[in-house]
Amino acid sequence: MHREKKYSGVIVPMITPFTSDFSIDERAVAKILESFARQDVTPFILGTTGEGASMSPELKQSLVKSVIGISGDKQTVYAGISGNSYVHSLEEAKLYLSLIHI
Repeated sequence: MHREKKYSGVIVPMITPFTSDFSIDERAVAKILESFARQDVTPFILGTTGEGASMSPELKQSLVKSVIGISGDKQTVYAGISGNSYVHSLEEAKLYLSLIHI
C-alpha cells in the first residue's frame, strides 16, 4: 500500500515585507511567493523570522489574507501560530483556516 507523505519538500520561513507606513507590502509578498514557487519552495509565514511575535493581530491577518490570495491553490502555505494563551492560539488557527476559500 502506498501512502502519500503529508509533509515533504523544502519549507522556508518567509520574511514579512512592509511598506513605509508599516502595512503589508503586497507587491513584495507576490514577488517572494513567485520566487518560492519557481524554486518549488513552500512558504512558512509568521514563523521563525520573528515578525509574528511583533505584529498586531490585524497585521498578521492581513499577511495571511495576502499570501492566501496570491498563492491560491498553487502552493501549500504554513502559518506560524504561537502565543502564551492556548485559547488565543486556537482562535488564531480557526481564523486563518476560515480565510482559506475551499
